[in-house]
Amino acid sequence: MPPVVHGSYVVGEFIQNWMTIRNGTPCIIVTKDDGIVFKVVHNMMESKQSFQLCSTNTFYEPYLVHVNNVVEIWKFVNYISPELPEIKMDENDLSKSLQNLQKEVYDLKEMIKEKH
Repeated sequence: MPPVVHGSYVVGEFIQNWMTIRNGTPCIIVTKDDGIVFKVVHNMMESKQSFQLCSTNTFYEPYLVHVNNVVEIWKFVNYISPELPEIKMDENDLSKSLQNLQKEVYDLKEMIKEKH
């Protein structure tokens, strides 16, 4: 998940039972020390009574937060952004798109030939 653009609104669903949080779940976490953060959560409640919080921005290192420091957790549902996301295509995606366009052009030519 790419970083959420500054000024975006993140919508969440309140999580009552923290044991149900699956690893890799993006969440809004309200903590006593750090305030409100938006992170990808890895549930380590059974082994360390903690959550590992990973930023969607790879510049920041993951860190542990003990459950006693957590006030609320909200599961990410969606977000509203004032900016359109940048679309990045790798070579494989670009190649597939080009092949699809070529097929559509070919199909259109065939339809035109059939009508004449």
